[in-house]
Amino acid sequence: VGLEDFDDLRADFAQALVFNPGDVMTHWQYSRLLAALGRLPEALSSARQATQLDPLSAQAWEIQARYQLASGDIAGARQSLEHALDLAPDHGRAPLGLGMAALLDGDPDAARGWYARSNNETFQLAGLAMAAHDLGDEAESARCLRELLAGHAHNSAYQVAGVFAWRGEHDTAFEWLQRAVSQQDAGLQYLKYDPALRSLRGDPRYLQLLRQLHLPP
Repeated sequence: VGLEDFDDLRADFAQALVFNPGDVMTHWQYSRLLAALGRLPEALSSARQATQLDPLSAQAWEIQARYQLASGDIAGARQSLEHALDLAPDHGRAPLGLGMAALLDGDPDAARGWYARSNNETFQLAGLAMAAHDLGDEAESARCLRELLAGHAHNSAYQVAGVFAWRGEHDTAFEWLQRAVSQQDAGLQYLKYDPALRSLRGDPRYLQLLRQLHLPP
């Protein structure tokens, strides 16, 4: 896939929205493409249109929160995620976003509580490993990471890379990102805006990875 293909996709979405501007799913998918390209203001705008069109959709609020978190609007993201949980108390991804919001806010104890609520073991273990690291409990962080590797290394290399990046182990993080490429891990769509990878973005290997995936710098 080349950058011209992404341009074609953007044009396709724009055309689809001309013919059906009220289609919530199209706004969601368009926002995901824009975010994957690093166009966060546009992604957030598209996601906000989805929440306006379907304000009772917990998923729409959770997707909006992803871009708010990545943009540094932690308070706004938390508000969106809490609204998602009000609408759907068993929402699987909203606690993950609240966990990351807490980590970014410097409250790893609260993050640990949110990650523990996740119903997805991969994301739960990754989040708990990051929270334990920030709490200074390296033994617990290592235990969660070992459990993550034992059960999910074959299909969740991107999440593993995020943990190593958060822990400051950049060489290992990049090794796992290359595994994610080999696994065709869907998580790579978050590469340009995932807060867990923020410490990698000044590394030349990050730019090399973007080029490898035909993403803009």
